[in-house]
Amino acid sequence: MPNLTRKEFLKQSLLASASLPLLSSVSEVVARPLLIPSESSGLTTNEVFWANVRQQFSVNPEVVNLNNGAVGPQSIVVQQSHIKMYEESNAAPSHFMWRDVDGKREKLRAELANLLHCDKEELAINRNTTEGLGTVIFGIQLEAGDEVVVSDVVVVAVAVVVVVVIIVVVVVVVVVEVVVVVVVAVVVVVVVVV
Repeated sequence: MPNLTRKEFLKQSLLASASLPLLSSVSEVVARPLLIPSESSGLTTNEVFWANVRQQFSVNPEVVNLNNGAVGPQSIVVQQSHIKMYEESNAAPSHFMWRDVDGKREKLRAELANLLHCDKEELAINRNTTEGLGTVIFGIQLEAGDEVVVSDVVVVAVAVVVVVVIIVVVVVVVVVEVVVVVVVAVVVVVVVVV
């Protein structure tokens, strides 16, 4: 994937998140357009832009949510699409899951890959960050003696996944050592007896 500027990344991320309603047949849900200025200088102080961003969300103005890593709000259009998809899935669960959602997932992956300038095989759609990190962590082939560095600011669920991976590696190493000892003992017994 080519190096993107922060502005290009923000644009493509917003476009990617706006494409999530493609999984549904929602046509009446229309988001207020988030107009991204062509010039990014001064964007941090552009009150009109940030007022428009705030209007995309139905958050309580009396509460400041600083934990977007675990419990960030969905935009209004995503909320509406989510509710519509929930209603559709309850109206015909099997049809919705195995024909609608499964049938559109690969098309969505291809469209997102095109938007992000990557191959669709490089793109995974996960339900949340913890699942995505867990998928990556469980895919790492650790061996005895490998070191795992974990930050003290890591999300608890991800830390649990790392600990489970380490336990699995330790158990596998112990089991392999026990099997080797048993095999050696059997060979010794066989050699002594014969």
